[in-house]
Amino acid sequence: MKKSPLIKDIISFLILLVVTGVSSIVTIYLISGRKDLIEVPQVCGKDAVSALNILKKNGLLAETAYEKHPYIPKDYVIAQEPTPGKKLEVNQRVKITLSDGKPKLTTPEIRGKMLSSVRILLSQMGLREGFLTYIYSDEPKDTVISFHPERGELIRGERINLLISRGMEPEPFFMPDLIGKDIDEATATVKEMGCLLGTISPGSGTERRVVNQEPMPCIRTNKGIVVNLTVGAK
Repeated sequence: MKKSPLIKDIISFLILLVVTGVSSIVTIYLISGRKDLIEVPQVCGKDAVSALNILKKNGLLAETAYEKHPYIPKDYVIAQEPTPGKKLEVNQRVKITLSDGKPKLTTPEIRGKMLSSVRILLSQMGLREGFLTYIYSDEPKDTVISFHPERGELIRGERINLLISRGMEPEPFFMPDLIGKDIDEATATVKEMGCLLGTISPGSGTERRVVNQEPMPCIRTNKGIVVNLTVGAK
């Protein structure tokens, strides 16, 4: 039996209502289920407190980690993930890496090493030479006797003060009297004493005879000093 046009129209209308209703329900579900996305803010270079506050205000959580950095101060953000501008849902986490300060260096063992070698070692480690103090000691000349600071860890760029050996202390003696001696005899005496011959200046007096000396006779002194002579030129 054929359906009347009226019945067909009613059936079509009911189908349309059903389809429209389903579409509305799906649309409402999608809209209600959608979450607003948040743009990740820039927190690099911020201190830890400021960075955490910025993320919190934007509805994001923070996950922190620490890493040594050669120049960024401690507790400042040096990296973030995701990067600024990325989209996240509310309460998702942003990983921020905070500076843990300058990297520490293990104190090098430099006692007994030559100063020239120590300078190279300090430079290679990112340390700097500080004050140099020289003293006489039983250690070979120009070797490092001690240094400061001596703690177990050093900061890159830190200055290291060095105590350097001058070698054995020269044996003291009293300066002999060279005045009146022939210049050749006087210079030979200077060399025998382990001293250095300095200037030989002309002066008034008997030719080739020492008329003055520096240091003066009988002065207590050490080997290695410089002796200056004044010789008669007449």
